[in-house]
Amino acid sequence: MSFKKKDLHIVFYHADRTFIDSGAYNPDDIILFHFIDVLTMGPMCDLNCKEDVKKRKAWLEKTFGDEMYNELQLSAVDQDIATITATLEVADQIEDIYIWTGYDAAEMIATARVMNHLISLDKRIYVLDFSNVQVQNIVGQTVTPKSLVQTDSFQIKDVATHFKLQQSADLIQWRELWHKNILSESSLLRILDKDGNIYHKQVEYFDAILLSYVKKEFQKAARVIGETLVDIDFAVGDSYLNWRLKELVLRNVLEFRGKLIEIRDYEVRGDCGSSPQ
Repeated sequence: MSFKKKDLHIVFYHADRTFIDSGAYNPDDIILFHFIDVLTMGPMCDLNCKEDVKKRKAWLEKTFGDEMYNELQLSAVDQDIATITATLEVADQIEDIYIWTGYDAAEMIATARVMNHLISLDKRIYVLDFSNVQVQNIVGQTVTPKSLVQTDSFQIKDVATHFKLQQSADLIQWRELWHKNILSESSLLRILDKDGNIYHKQVEYFDAILLSYVKKEFQKAARVIGETLVDIDFAVGDSYLNWRLKELVLRNVLEFRGKLIEIRDYEVRGDCGSSPQ
């Protein structure tokens, strides 16, 4: 019995809801998968590497052990590995592959990881070039979203015009990004520079910026973290910065009051007379 092949669309984080709400694609005509593990931080892991999966989850649990976020992140590790497996299992049902990759380190790393497996399927693969996307917002202004997460559902059709068919050289670049850049490094933090390149940094990389927003008077950790997020253009999430802020407290660089848990549970001030080592 013959069946009609479907295009596979891959999105990241909660952008699957935006994709569905757009109505740009008939759900019966596509396969939609989404990846949710934030690969900019922690040890790397991949399909069929159980020890690496354990190492990644152990680091996440140790680092974010006091946060509700931790449970979601640990689940995300397993879910993404399962999604890669599911992608390979439906290979015979796939016509073309569309990856909605944002101009974002985490999404680019996730794309490199799954691309390493998709290449063997011998399918046409399209990747979105978000570096050139310009769309109109609801009041008619031109905006430049960096990923599908920053895109409104009514903008999806316009964004979709920026897909680029991946040629052999492009596929090689994705594979090299994964093997020669990501897997070959032991760093625990990865960021995107202004030229779109992924660099490896020490976990303390954003500490100085956090400290620049700390005052002599107590203020909410959420405020310090929020201002830092804007400064670094959301290169990492608030949970990562919360971990770093708490580390500065534990090293007596900062004083705190409240409960040293979530970003709204405590306040910090910077008159301890210490500086980060």
